[in-house]
Amino acid sequence: MGSTDSFALDMVVCRMLGVSYKNAPILKNARELGILPSCEINGDLPAVTNFQLPPSAGLIWGPRFLHNFMRRHTMALPVCNDSLCAMCSQCWTLCPAGAIEELAEKIKFDYRKCIRCYCCIEICPYGALRARESIGGKITGKLMEKFS
Repeated sequence: MGSTDSFALDMVVCRMLGVSYKNAPILKNARELGILPSCEINGDLPAVTNFQLPPSAGLIWGPRFLHNFMRRHTMALPVCNDSLCAMCSQCWTLCPAGAIEELAEKIKFDYRKCIRCYCCIEICPYGALRARESIGGKITGKLMEKFS
């Protein structure tokens, strides 16, 4: 499946699976940020039966008011290998949060806007984008290894 709107596509897939889009973390974050589009489905969709979401381990813990802080500082960040980037515009055109800026000869991420959906990584035809573990993520991983 494909779409010019990744959120609308995810909402359609949720409908096909019989899963509430409110249970999909990326769509939940997009709704909280006010960037989830309203969409209408025309026609019938094939139903996928007996689908169950896998159990979530919950990367974010602690008081709810700290969840956005934890997400921003512990989840992997999309980064660009400038030598592979052809400035094709795919990533900044597709980015649902508008977190990628086109500079003269390279791109720049605004990690405060980035919702960590990694759509940019998936769409890059040159393999220039990848996820890099954040320092907070490395520290959290080490702490979890030590105490588990």
